Amino acid sequence: MAFASFWLWRCSREPAPETPASHASKLFDWRAAGIFAMLVAALQLVGAAVEVWLGEAGLIAISAGAGLADAHAVATSVGALVATGKLDAGAAAMPVLAGLSTNTVAKIAAARAGGSQWFAGQVGMGLLAAMAAAWLTALGVPGIP
Repeated sequence: MAFASFWLWRCSREPAPETPASHASKLFDWRAAGIFAMLVAALQLVGAAVEVWLGEAGLIAISAGAGLADAHAVATSVGALVATGKLDAGAAAMPVLAGLSTNTVAKIAAARAGGSQWFAGQVGMGLLAAMAAAWLTALGVPGIP
């Protein structure tokens, strides 16, 4: 994590090189990948610390907050806690759903900010339907596999 932090700091200090127009659109952004990797590592560290200090309730809270930025990092961090035996697999659903729920709210807000109200409504309906199915499944509602 220290090396990644140093590398990102060094890259941010260097001026961007001039690239020909043919290379202007690349499929992979190293800076974004580095930031994402650091986010995942930091969430795993913070998630483990919060889980030790505050238990499952603290983990749900930190997962909900982190979900505003990235639901995948939350799921990866909680999965790592389960894989290392620091969290029971049965207790993993609520932190993941908390992160996914706040991420859904952030996506709907981004859809509204970047598009029309109609677009946000269409995006929101799909996302909310998926969230409802996830929550109903996790809560064990009869008739939902």
